[in-house]
Amino acid sequence: MSRLPEAIRSLAATLDAFEHLLAALCYIMGVLLIIQALRRAGRRSELGAGSGSWAEPIATFVSGVALLAFPATVGVILGSLFGATTRESPQAILSFPGVEQTRGVLAGASGLVTAIIRLIQFVGLIAIVRGILVLNAAASGRATVGGGITFLVAGGLAVNFPEFWQMLTQLFVN
Repeated sequence: MSRLPEAIRSLAATLDAFEHLLAALCYIMGVLLIIQALRRAGRRSELGAGSGSWAEPIATFVSGVALLAFPATVGVILGSLFGATTRESPQAILSFPGVEQTRGVLAGASGLVTAIIRLIQFVGLIAIVRGILVLNAAASGRATVGGGITFLVAGGLAVNFPEFWQMLTQLFVN
């Protein structure tokens, strides 16, 4: 069991590289979705109204642009949920009122707590990507819009987890 905290810390230390990889994958998927949207729109305009609606090419194009500009998309989601377009650092959760850093469990485990929050933030980024892709699939009837919005909101809350945690503590403590 004593190796688990060290494994979490080492995994959290490599998350910057994984975030860059995720951004590159989003960029590639965004370009591919935009190309696919243009092909669908061309096919729709050639074949006429009998080949389907414009909803699928437009949703694919919007999903592609959202993935192509992934950092801006995350900023828009955070701005919608929290009013600020940047995410809090994982260490911010230790500075909230009511958290005792000098005694108790957090005194020796602050590095582990920040590593876990860093992992939560990365999972939130993945959830945002998943939400965009689910909303894209919802345009063709393969998924539901509610599932995509749920992924986007949950991902936004996880990306800015320290601020979300502060909101929860203010809600239930005060």
